[in-house]
Amino acid sequence: MSLDSLLIIEGEGIESAGSIAAYSYDNIFLNYAASKASLLNVQLRQSQTDLNAEHHNEKHALIALNERFHLFVEYVQRLEEQHDKYMAQLVSFVRHSYDISTIESKHKKEYVHLNTDLMALNNEKIDDETGYEMFQLQAAIYCQLIELEQCTKDEQCLKLEQELNKTSSILNTLRTSHANLQQEIKTVLALRSETLQQEFKLFNIEPVDGSKFWASAYDECVKKIRHDFEWLYAKIHRKMIAFFELKMRDVKTDVEELLEYQKIEIEQLAKRIRQWESECEKMQKSLSYEKDLEMKLEATYFTATLTMHKDPYYTDHDQWQD
Repeated sequence: MSLDSLLIIEGEGIESAGSIAAYSYDNIFLNYAASKASLLNVQLRQSQTDLNAEHHNEKHALIALNERFHLFVEYVQRLEEQHDKYMAQLVSFVRHSYDISTIESKHKKEYVHLNTDLMALNNEKIDDETGYEMFQLQAAIYCQLIELEQCTKDEQCLKLEQELNKTSSILNTLRTSHANLQQEIKTVLALRSETLQQEFKLFNIEPVDGSKFWASAYDECVKKIRHDFEWLYAKIHRKMIAFFELKMRDVKTDVEELLEYQKIEIEQLAKRIRQWESECEKMQKSLSYEKDLEMKLEATYFTATLTMHKDPYYTDHDQWQD
């Protein structure tokens, strides 16, 4: 029941009780003052209770806000600690990456130097191997020529020995036949001399000196034998010349075949050298590609580092710290 309604009721009671005596006016006023004081007391208590409850609620809300603020501060501190930790790790990583890049650059220089030395050594090795193969090929050709010449000489010596043996046997036979013929001639001459002596004695004819006749006959026989020997040795000489010409043609053919084989080997070596050169070019292209890729990766890493430093989180955090 509100104060206005009480006043209205009291006013109506006053108007309806106009006929009441004047002495009751003081009692009514006292009652009104007491009721109004009690009502105010009730309202004050209610207001105090409401204020206490509101204060209690605000106190609990303030405590909750204070706890949330402490939690938020702790969370921010943890974030700052994590940020410091991450920044330290990032600095360490950047330093480590810089050290790695420095070491890689040194290794690259050493690798390029070693690769250059290796290529020079490979070229020298190829030259040495080519020279060694050429030397082996020439040595093999000379060995084959020497063996062929030795075989030819052995065959020639063997054939000459055979021809010499045949000639010696023929000469011995001719000497034997010549001795037999001389013996027969002596016998025939003795028989002829006896016959002529008998004939001369029988017919009284003077003997003729036959030494000149037989000397001329002996000369003719010697000339004939010499002609036969010259013809035989000329025939042997022609055979030997034909044999040597045939062997020389065979040797020339073998030498041409060896030269052709050497030419083929040289072409194969040149082809292998060109193949090695193409492989070296491919390796150089691969190395240049790896270098370009590494430079791109370094540029990407540098860009990522700059982007990370320009991140809004780090910017807001720095502003908040300021």
